Amino acid sequence: MLALIIVLVTCVVAYWTVVFAGWVGSIHRARSAADMASLAGAHALQVNGDACSEARRIATSNGAELTDCTPTRGIGEYVVEVTIAMPPTPSLPGAPSKVRETSTAGEVQR
Repeated sequence: MLALIIVLVTCVVAYWTVVFAGWVGSIHRARSAADMASLAGAHALQVNGDACSEARRIATSNGAELTDCTPTRGIGEYVVEVTIAMPPTPSLPGAPSKVRETSTAGEVQR
């Protein structure tokens, strides 16, 4: 009986360890996708392109959804702030359905 309890506890701990590791990985993937999207948007803004459509293209190619994009342009300055959403892996009932991350990229004159 004690061996059964030990095996059961070990399985439960292993399961939640895998779930937690998956969620941490999802956060890192979302952060990376947001960084890449904001950098692509800033580059597009720098060369007078459409920052948000480029950020959306990069976010989508990384499995994310662009939920907000704010390009700002000034004299010698350009900044793009993007927010993306991705589904976490694994998804569990009652858990958040999206991981959201925000990133900012650009050049500001000081």
